[in-house]
Amino acid sequence: MKNKRVYWPIIVIIFMAWHGSHAEELHSVQAYNALKIGENLPSFRGISDTGKEIGPTTPEGAFFIHFINDELPATCLDEECGQEAQKIVSQGGHLLGGSDGKYAHAFGIEVLSTSPWKLTVSLMVVADHEGIILAIYPQASLSMIEHVLIDLQL
Repeated sequence: MKNKRVYWPIIVIIFMAWHGSHAEELHSVQAYNALKIGENLPSFRGISDTGKEIGPTTPEGAFFIHFINDELPATCLDEECGQEAQKIVSQGGHLLGGSDGKYAHAFGIEVLSTSPWKLTVSLMVVADHEGIILAIYPQASLSMIEHVLIDLQL
């Protein structure tokens, strides 16, 4: 029993070191295919599973995080994309996401299959309230949302 107690602090330290090192790996790139920091977002339009429209009629916000990932519904807005969206909404922004091929193509992502949706990459693109790209994160995940907000000081 005494040996098990010795291992817990070691496990906690290893986890914290692993978690911290992965948070530091989050880096925005200057460009991804046709997307470039400082330029406008691509134009797109979609309807979420609950009937919310995303695209030109998305509610106003301080910033927008577009997340294209094949684990999401075809299109989603804010909490429809996952609980992580609460952090974004609480900061005055919106999370727009999806796995739809049209949405993926607008952001330069290739579709490997349509049933189920399988994309070549997961991509997170952050834009300001005017649709100007602030950051591009290839291979992103929803678990990175908090780190993205910190990285961009949002």
